[in-house]
Amino acid sequence: MKRFINTKFFLVLQEISQNGTDVDIRFLTTVYNEFMRYVFGEYINFHDNIAYRNVLAYTLSELIVIEKFVQKKGFDFY
Repeated sequence: MKRFINTKFFLVLQEISQNGTDVDIRFLTTVYNEFMRYVFGEYINFHDNIAYRNVLAYTLSELIVIEKFVQKKGFDFY
């Protein structure tokens, strides 16, 4: 269930949300692109579409939590 949130992209987002650390946008773009390749590449490893959807839903919920925390602290990704 946690396979997608144990990536470099999530580690960077957690660092930003917890410490307000500045991140180079090029680095963030690179780790995001790696994350997306991993997410879409993993689809073939799932034999059950429902399991894949559940992992994606879990990942989305974690992203929402990070986004709300970041907004609450006054940081802005946009």
